[in-house]
Amino acid sequence: MTILKTFSDTVKQYPSKVAVMYSGGEFTFQEVDVMSNFIAKQLLLNSDEETVPFYIEKNKYVLPVVLGIMKSGKIPLPITNSLEVKISLERISEVVFDVLISDRDVKLENHSVTLLLLPKKLESYSEYQEVATTKENEIAHIICTSGTTGVPKKVFLTDDNIDWLVKEFYKIVKFTSESKFLFTTPYTFDVSLTEILAPVYTGGTLVCYDGGIQNIIRLGETIEKKKITHLSLSPSFAETIIDISGPEVFQNLRALCLAGETFPSSLANRLRGLIQQGCRVFNLYGPSETTIYATYYELKDRKYNTVPIGKPLPGVQLKIASQKENSKMAELLIGGNGVTEGYRLQPELNKAKFKLIGSNRYYVTGDYVYYQGDNLVFSSRIDSQVQVNGIRIELDEVKSIVDKLKSVKSSRVVFYKKKLVVFYEADLNIKEDIIRSLPSYLNPTVVKVESYYLNQNRKLDVPKMLEIYYYKKQSQQGDDVRKNILDVLSKFERVDITDLDSLELVRFYLEIEDIFDIEIKENDFYRLKSVDSIVDYIRNKSFFQERSTEPNDSFTKEHDLVNLEYNLTKMNYRYLKNIITPSPTQKRLYKNNQNRVIGFNLALEEVTYLELNKLHHIIKYLSYKIDIFRLVVEKEQTRFSIGIVNEGDYSPNIIVLNNLPTELELQGILDNIEVIPIPIIVVGTRDKKVRFYFPYHSIDASSLNKLGDTVYQLYEKKIVIDEVPSSSLVAFSQFKREVLQNDVSGDVLARLPKIKPAIEFEKLNDEVQCFQVSLPEDIKGDDVYLFTIYAISQCILSDYNLSAISGGLSLDFRDYEQFDAYDLIGDIHKKIPFQVNRTETFEEFKNSHFKILEIYRTGIDYYEIAMLGNDMSAKEVQERLNNLSLSINFIGEAFRLKDTINNIIDVDFDKNFINVFVHERFAYAVIKSELLSNSVYDLMHKDSKFELKVIDKKRLENEETNR
Repeated sequence: MTILKTFSDTVKQYPSKVAVMYSGGEFTFQEVDVMSNFIAKQLLLNSDEETVPFYIEKNKYVLPVVLGIMKSGKIPLPITNSLEVKISLERISEVVFDVLISDRDVKLENHSVTLLLLPKKLESYSEYQEVATTKENEIAHIICTSGTTGVPKKVFLTDDNIDWLVKEFYKIVKFTSESKFLFTTPYTFDVSLTEILAPVYTGGTLVCYDGGIQNIIRLGETIEKKKITHLSLSPSFAETIIDISGPEVFQNLRALCLAGETFPSSLANRLRGLIQQGCRVFNLYGPSETTIYATYYELKDRKYNTVPIGKPLPGVQLKIASQKENSKMAELLIGGNGVTEGYRLQPELNKAKFKLIGSNRYYVTGDYVYYQGDNLVFSSRIDSQVQVNGIRIELDEVKSIVDKLKSVKSSRVVFYKKKLVVFYEADLNIKEDIIRSLPSYLNPTVVKVESYYLNQNRKLDVPKMLEIYYYKKQSQQGDDVRKNILDVLSKFERVDITDLDSLELVRFYLEIEDIFDIEIKENDFYRLKSVDSIVDYIRNKSFFQERSTEPNDSFTKEHDLVNLEYNLTKMNYRYLKNIITPSPTQKRLYKNNQNRVIGFNLALEEVTYLELNKLHHIIKYLSYKIDIFRLVVEKEQTRFSIGIVNEGDYSPNIIVLNNLPTELELQGILDNIEVIPIPIIVVGTRDKKVRFYFPYHSIDASSLNKLGDTVYQLYEKKIVIDEVPSSSLVAFSQFKREVLQNDVSGDVLARLPKIKPAIEFEKLNDEVQCFQVSLPEDIKGDDVYLFTIYAISQCILSDYNLSAISGGLSLDFRDYEQFDAYDLIGDIHKKIPFQVNRTETFEEFKNSHFKILEIYRTGIDYYEIAMLGNDMSAKEVQERLNNLSLSINFIGEAFRLKDTINNIIDVDFDKNFINVFVHERFAYAVIKSELLSNSVYDLMHKDSKFELKVIDKKRLENEETNR
């Protein structure tokens, strides 16, 4: 098999080179080889069938899975993870298989099918260095594409098909061993093969990408930070990214490949500046039946009225047939190296769609095209097949799925103004059932109707039906704010925010910000999913900030607090004690009585028994996947421990009050209680909200946002429990304990700073100082916070005439070699020691800091060694940690400068504690002591000067206002 032979040669050439990068880690070519051997071995032992479907949540596993299936002599069949596994498997019901591969512990109703669950730890694969393949399969991959029966057609691609296509493609776009392809395309779509196989054929790197709304906003940052060279998108996706960030978001790319739908001339003209800067932009065309791409066109630096699909790839043969009456357009037939085996499971369809002309097979595309000079131009489709977000689907297929649902009497499916619209007639409102039955990437507008209206041509009158059954359903109630929001929604042909897909949602929020002159925080996105919530948010910008509830009746409030304390005191728990070891930070803050409660809200439709019972079930089943819901804190004077309730014993305690307590009110109650559940769940009937309170630093901000989004998605039925990633603080605590059982090596100890503190912070004047650091052009991504630490430290070293200074940096840390902490929900903060020497450059400081990070990636934590260790090395570590001078907390990106500074000042920090954050093109730091004596510091970086200014708070606020 050519693909496997090519991979084998590449592994020999680049065994230790990174093949796959993902959030939190990477796989080398040797590791991908070993992982795929493991998968092949398991299939040879457990599968007798030829086809192996896979259902993968994390893209980092896709390449090893595809190669592993091929090595076993079987055929990979990707099935979509945008549907529940049960529905995805129904879409391949005609395929015979006996094993499903997944990285999630999904439940299979067919007991004759075995689940091959991928191990999370790399060492679980390591014993499989080689695998003996009993046979090679001519078929290398199956792609599911649209069908008219509700069941997708299965297109069989051969090894020769794929080998030819990717070789030609990588030559055209000049993808080499130094290149990086961002894995943006869902792995079920044919284009994804050009991304997945890039490392196999070139020795380049595949960089995995999470396409959620937060990452769409930060795509440009990802391209820059990960040094992405090649990117494939649909034109509509590319347009959205440009709307958000401008064309310069792609400026670091060598090639931008657009395919899947018509390339608008307006987009081509917006990309002229990008082309002038050296990025090559391609319009690619081709159906799955002819292996992904058949033609290509490289855009020039000129104005376009129409963007061609270009010329055939080397090895492609084109024929023009079935000319449209009174038109220069004709149907396109494609032959050559890319023509696949087609629909092996549908012989009659295969015969109809693949024609033998002479001795060559051609695929009848159903696409009308015409020539513009030497280049082909796509005109339109002949049948009912349309493109939604770059993915081809058939309207009849969608209708067939809808009609199969119970209660549906009839349906009509149309493609209107680039939106998929489903009209259905039924006695019940089953909009959610219809949405759940369709892949999420279709994102249809679903409208319940009483009858169907026809226009004068006796065709469905879509505008009239939308006006009667869709737009008029949403009352504007004479509210100007509401009317403006609905006007924005109408631009997207929507009246419900939940109908927007992730790309549209970003555009929607941007327009709302412009119209109402506000800035919406990213962590509020998932909460703002209704017109009412946005109206409320606009009227009160602090709507989602922590605030006190002040009911008119003070007696009611006092009664609520008594009720809350009584309920918390009387709760009975059967739990295992001391299961989770508190972190050094949690222990220190508790000992110093620096307790804090944070939380998130969930808006309820109504506070009824049914709603509370629904909430109870969600939390109960969620606790099986995320164990933070079952934590119990047990307090004992100056120390506390963390236990956990067994799954079978856990039942959520939901306390119902008139008003939600403030965090301070709740903490006052908790101070008098010895055993406390995590989280504390309280429903406020007045506001129709439930708040999840997390006391005693049990969760960090990033985990809180993740969990809040998950609860919201489950409550709104946008996802099911099976789709929630598992998170085990118990397993993480056990992992850390195992690491601590090992002796501390001399190398680990040697990297820990050991200089004595030279600044007496307690003698410094109490004064808030704000530092502003101008960032050099090459300082981006993770380098920003390190560079800010370096700059501040150099100023301190200069002021105090020191040779070196040390400190501890607090940040989220999930990047472990032997533990997957990416989805972990809890407090995952780490405090990481650092040292800055006066004579070293920033690059030298960064390299020494990365050596300490390498230690932390193994699971070693100096503060945990000092806290839990008993030998002499633990005492040495503790002594060195006590000598660290600075304590730095990196906050991240600040959206509002003034608010961020005021929030920092409101907290009682020690004099050596520095909060660092970024705003626009500057880094800022705030400290509550008169640390630096000068107002401006001139520093050097790579022969360039930059400044650190000491500016008072008012001046910073004025600068922000002026900007």
